[in-house]
Amino acid sequence: MAIVTIARERGAMGQLIASELAHQLGYRLIDRQVVEEALAADGFTEKNVSAYDERKPGFFAQVSSMMEEYIRGLKTLVYREAAKGNCVFLGRGTQFLLQNVPGVVRIRLVAPLATRIARVSKLLELDEHTAEQQIRHIDRDRSQFNEHFFDSKWDDATNYNAVLNTPGFTPEQVVSVIRSILAEATSPELEAAGKVMAHNLATGQLICRHLLHDLKLPLFFLEAEVKDDTVILHGLAHSMADIEKAREHAAIEGIRNVISNLSIGRMMR
Repeated sequence: MAIVTIARERGAMGQLIASELAHQLGYRLIDRQVVEEALAADGFTEKNVSAYDERKPGFFAQVSSMMEEYIRGLKTLVYREAAKGNCVFLGRGTQFLLQNVPGVVRIRLVAPLATRIARVSKLLELDEHTAEQQIRHIDRDRSQFNEHFFDSKWDDATNYNAVLNTPGFTPEQVVSVIRSILAEATSPELEAAGKVMAHNLATGQLICRHLLHDLKLPLFFLEAEVKDDTVILHGLAHSMADIEKAREHAAIEGIRNVISNLSIGRMMR
């Protein structure tokens, strides 16, 4: 159940390489189209998604409840797909969402600015100045997205198993390198452990969604830590009655034990 995450600079051939890797391995590609379709099924409009997708949300988007719903929807999708295994994730902070999951290989694709300008100019038939502006804008958005939602540096090489510089290589050649890394960095034992952890993470998000979205309980900073058939709830609640209700309804299918570390408190306005 190997999993690859690919972060990329604009113009580093990220989409081409991710698509070719998924094709060669017979894996599912989880890219923008898949994310948008999954979130749309959960009631997100294209406008809602575009306010948060790989960019730091503006002021009004940050104070909207939609921001928390977006990130929970994204986590639910990523963990659910990771639990199935055999997938390639393109962008969207997946290197950080899955950073502690065994058997995940995290790749970053880069290229010199001049190379990226030439690629984007040719692909989109833009003059070099316009292409450079687009590259800087998109890279800034991606960097701020990862820093805002995951408090992590998108361009820090230590967050990845490998950083690949792509000029002079075809997508197929880069994929060959990634496949070699994948063969050395994964094992059946790591993949099995990763599947269990991803399943636990996905179940935790389902519990949070059930309590917050379905039951609309006034819980804040809610996290559901799942291990086997036990869940530990963390966060704030308005009252003991809300805590008891959360404990009662957190026992979704597969969960037998609910431990509450919820405390009573209120959000400051």
